[in-house]
Amino acid sequence: MLIAEEVQTGFGRTGKWFAVEHWNVVPEIMVLGKALAGGVPLSAVVAKAELFEKEEARFVHGHTFGGYPLGCAAALTNIQIIEEEGLIENAERMGAYMMKRLREMMEDHSIIGDVRGKGLLIGVEIVKDKESKKPGIEEADSICKKAFERGLYIIRMGAYGTATLRVAPPLIITREQVDIALNILEEAISEVEKET
Repeated sequence: MLIAEEVQTGFGRTGKWFAVEHWNVVPEIMVLGKALAGGVPLSAVVAKAELFEKEEARFVHGHTFGGYPLGCAAALTNIQIIEEEGLIENAERMGAYMMKRLREMMEDHSIIGDVRGKGLLIGVEIVKDKESKKPGIEEADSICKKAFERGLYIIRMGAYGTATLRVAPPLIITREQVDIALNILEEAISEVEKET
């Protein structure tokens, strides 16, 4: 049984309704949240009908915000807006543009070790140097601080001591806003690079 956790990746974030669609995967169960209701608390567990219909093992689940009217109304409106405003297509377009620009930056900056992602969920790995690929945790933290001072909020994430900048703007972002953000990010990277 495959369970896809789409809490962060669902509802257009990766340029598809759900990230699993990039690989033509159809899970038996999907876990949804965050973007489901556009910021209003709501989560969902969606499963194939046959999992709900087994008499001997009936699927029963309840949670605090399960099926409450405000959350459901917000989710329906959110889905309608995503469709009507072409936000999934925008995420795909802007994400491809951002990936291109970020990969160009990687060529020009020795502390960018990798750029990866789908749609508007991108990671920019910061390293001490490209040869060792040793995580540049202090450098990434400094980039975040310098970008914030210039008006761009970005965070460092990553497990096991990695230093990856999380680039995840809203689905409504415009090309002009992308350019402003990436220019600020590159200024911060350049400044940190000079200091190391």
